[in-house]
Amino acid sequence: NNRMELSAILWTMIQYGINNGFNKYNFYGISNPSKEDGVYSFKRGFNGYVEELIGDYETPVSLYYYFDKLLHILK
Repeated sequence: NNRMELSAILWTMIQYGINNGFNKYNFYGISNPSKEDGVYSFKRGFNGYVEELIGDYETPVSLYYYFDKLLHILK
């Protein structure tokens, strides 16, 4: 079951963080914490809390775009 595997991976990382003095673990992936969806409910099961960080965002990067530009420069 994929959910059980993901739970085991996350729990292992949480234990690693505790054993190495980390005080936070970022699950990422909660787009709307006020919405009760499967992702939010799953992550809430680890007894965490939502913390919004100002300026924290993800930007998808197309490696093909940069590789293509590099090839044009090298030609």
